[in-house]
Amino acid sequence: MSIYQTLEKDYSSKNNDYALAQTILKRIKTIHYLSLYEEKYLSSLKNFATKFQSYKSDFQIEIAKAYSNSSNEADPFNDYKVKALALADTIIASNHERSSRQAKQLKLSILQKQIYIKTEENIIPNQPSRALVNYKNIDTIYGSLYKIPSTIIFDKYENNYSEQKKYTDSLSMDLARRQKPYLTFERVLPNKKDYLQHTTEIILPALEKGKYLMLTSLSKDSINQESAVAYTVLNASDLMVSYSNLQNTLRFQVLNRKTGKPVEDANITIENKVLKTDFNGYAMTDLISNKKNIKLQLIHKNDTITENFYNYRYEIKSAKEEKMIARVNLFTDRAIYRPGQNVFFKGILIQNIENKTAVVPNVYVRIIAENTNGDEIYSARLKTNEFGSITGEFTIPKNSLTGNFTIFAAEDDDYKSDDRYEKETESHPFWDKLDHFQTGTNYFLVEEYKRPKFEIVFEPVKENFVIGQKIKVKGKAMAFAGSAISDAKMTYSISRNIIQSNKNSNKYYDENDDYTISNKNLVTDKDGNFEIDFTASTARVIDEDETTVFEYFINVQITDIDGETRKNNIKVKVGNYNLVLATKTKEIVEVSDNQTISLTSTNLTAILHLLLAR
Repeated sequence: MSIYQTLEKDYSSKNNDYALAQTILKRIKTIHYLSLYEEKYLSSLKNFATKFQSYKSDFQIEIAKAYSNSSNEADPFNDYKVKALALADTIIASNHERSSRQAKQLKLSILQKQIYIKTEENIIPNQPSRALVNYKNIDTIYGSLYKIPSTIIFDKYENNYSEQKKYTDSLSMDLARRQKPYLTFERVLPNKKDYLQHTTEIILPALEKGKYLMLTSLSKDSINQESAVAYTVLNASDLMVSYSNLQNTLRFQVLNRKTGKPVEDANITIENKVLKTDFNGYAMTDLISNKKNIKLQLIHKNDTITENFYNYRYEIKSAKEEKMIARVNLFTDRAIYRPGQNVFFKGILIQNIENKTAVVPNVYVRIIAENTNGDEIYSARLKTNEFGSITGEFTIPKNSLTGNFTIFAAEDDDYKSDDRYEKETESHPFWDKLDHFQTGTNYFLVEEYKRPKFEIVFEPVKENFVIGQKIKVKGKAMAFAGSAISDAKMTYSISRNIIQSNKNSNKYYDENDDYTISNKNLVTDKDGNFEIDFTASTARVIDEDETTVFEYFINVQITDIDGETRKNNIKVKVGNYNLVLATKTKEIVEVSDNQTISLTSTNLTAILHLLLAR
């Protein structure tokens, strides 16, 4: 800091306003990076923007970036993205070359459209199903459903991420081009115009029995490789299968997905063997596969479904059954980063042959990093050194979304170009001898973090509540040094969301509106305490025969006298009943044994009330 201050005095004495402004800007950015809170950082930028009118845009672009980086999807009071965009437009209009260029990039980032759709893989035929949509800056999505053969397999390259993505993208587009859609739909999404990510649920059309490819797009006219934003496969079937391991035997049970009743005379095809279910829906076979994931096909009358199940005995097989496995142990230099920072990583490639472990030198692997949406932000083909290790680094994009990021290893997708590849035998001495490759996934967090001075703590909700009753939530703002945060400004909001209902699906979705029921301001008392009172209201009268549970989210934001802001939330479950009973028994018992059944009772927020017993 002393160097900056010396430079500032020198530039000020020479009336070099440009150099002075740039030095001050670098100084306050450095202080902000180390310790300064967001509110003070913004205040300093605004003050110097007013002071240096000729270089105002240099400070304004940093204000806009700070606004954008301070946005938080979980904060219902946050309008920083809106402020950032408005300021970016002002900077662009100023025609300041350097700042305008940065403002245009920031504007593109804020306005960027993003969407992620998740559906259930298997759905009940002839009734609507639902999909979870995570989106940003999107008003409407368009979907097309294509009926496809049940034999089509999408996960062809299970252990090679890049090859699998190319294959599924190509296969999906090819299937869509060959035929007209079986059904199309259009869904309007709630758009608050705040440029933040949001999550909602949409209703998918009812489908007759069969296997479907669903492509979603932001364009209504056509779906192609460029316009399609997501695809998923849906199986509409009345069949479902459960399985268990009994010593050295696999036992399957086929049930009706809707009623839960056993399905007799269903054919189960597994590893080229065909089994037939008995009166109770059971079929049994010896353990016949050394694969980690096993595919099976169920057929009953005009209903066919293909499913995967995890062979959990795979991991405890003897080394002789699995001749050669390998994995990459990946490590990052830190567990949390800011956008724009460098991530340094190291990996060690290890192989296991007949229970003997060794490092693998001079072999290429593919290292991939993805952001919180699963979008690739880094990919490199790296070669292990003589000790079997690899090292590398990459930069997290400055305007990247925050959240959980992933780094993992994949098989070399270009091993034929390796010097060790034997062209005569068309084989690689490592990759073609490998039975199984483990990706060695590692996770790290990307956040606009700062060292906090205090926290918000809620008292556990131990009381039992039912719909319509008044609920009191207590909490406290406490400094990590142990003192109370008194007379601090506090804002809170309460929203309601239905999480369980035995009513029909249409009523379920009408209620599932994430409705805000309260939004108020308070002040903490002298001991840092606060209380929030609200009534567990609903949008309609709950029928007597209805089993319904609502989740009330209480979001609290507290700002102390120094301008530091902390947030926390608690959720309270309330229904038209207030206790949950759960039993615990052994899965398999002998007829002659004395049996013990454990019964527990909790409230809907899972606070244990009583262990009832035997």
